[in-house]
Amino acid sequence: MNQNPDITKVLDLLKEEGESPEAIATVIQEITNAASAKLNLEMTSALTEDDLAQLDKCETQEESDILLRTLFADHSEISPEAIVNQFLVSFSQAFIDKYYSDKVAAMANPVEASAPITHV
Repeated sequence: MNQNPDITKVLDLLKEEGESPEAIATVIQEITNAASAKLNLEMTSALTEDDLAQLDKCETQEESDILLRTLFADHSEISPEAIVNQFLVSFSQAFIDKYYSDKVAAMANPVEASAPITHV
């Protein structure tokens, strides 16, 4: 699977800032979880009560996943991949905007040096 170029910018920024591979892996997992939740919400909200009843009758998760994609395709003009891509673009832009906003704010309000210790 090709990596979304917007997410690549986020990961590159984290690497440039010296984040550990473990921290970056955690961010990737959190992004994946959020994208999955967004996709699930979008897909299930497009379904009718009859569609949901059909899903309840599925015996396996695989059967349910296939039916969900089929039903969603019947009710939506956007693909699941497009939903995830839109999420990744929005997330990435918000992350990068916040990062630079925080960085500018930190430069505008530098930490004052503490007074030297004169007695011990």
